[in-house]
Formats: sequence, C-alpha cells, structure tokens
Amino acid sequence: RTQSLSEVKWTPTERERFQRVLLTYGFPRPTLIKRVAHLNQHTEEEITDYTHAFILALLEHVSGEPKEYLSMITSSTIGPSEPHPTLINWDKMKRSSSVWGRRLCNLHFLGEMARGDGDWLALIPTSFFSGPKPT
Repeated sequence: RTQSLSEVKWTPTERERFQRVLLTYGFPRPTLIKRVAHLNQHTEEEITDYTHAFILALLEHVSGEPKEYLSMITSSTIGPSEPHPTLINWDKMKRSSSVWGRRLCNLHFLGEMARGDGDWLALIPTSFFSGPKPT
C-alpha cells in the first residue's frame, strides 16, 4: 500500500456514489463499484479498503444479527482497522444503518450462496430471515 486509507481523499459526492452502488450490488466487488459509480480516480485496492472501512463505520450503528454477520465478514478479511474520516459521524449512515446493514448482509449472503463459497447458511440464525408470515 502506498497510502494509508485516511490519506486517500474521498469527496462527499464520491462517497454517495460509492454507497449507492455498494448497497445495490454488494461486496466484494471493487471492479464493478469502480465502473458503475464512476470512481476512476480510485484504485480497486482503495475501493476495497473503503468498502471495509464503510462496514466498520456501519458496525458502530447496527445491532443484533446484522452486526454479528458483518463483524464475522470483516474479521475474516484484511483491511483498515478504522473507518475513513468521511464516514465518521455521517448522519445519513446513522439514520439508515438498520436498513443498510440488513441489505449488505442479504447481498453478501446471496453472493456467497451463488458462488458456492462456504456454508454460510449454517452460521446464520434462522431469526435473521424472519419476516411477516404468509397468510
């Protein structure tokens, strides 16, 4: 790494574009995020690190099973140990953390299952998938 994550500049506009694409397509997908969010000035390594930092920041605001699942993912990958400065005290993240956390868990889980990676289903409590019961 040539620069630490906190030294890499991310504008609020880049952060917004990144967030929209991440919450649409999930992770780890730095090539797709870079292309769709028009983040050509950032390397894929920077986008991977920012993704990890985004999840670390999100962990400060989520609880329960989404927090457990996202913690499990971040602990099994190499990345920054703290959120990027542009993600700290971001009001939009605080307000939306519950929805964002669950969405990232679902996208990651579906990606893992589609790729056939690991036995993630065995690690997730059934209550995580609970919702309204069909009538």
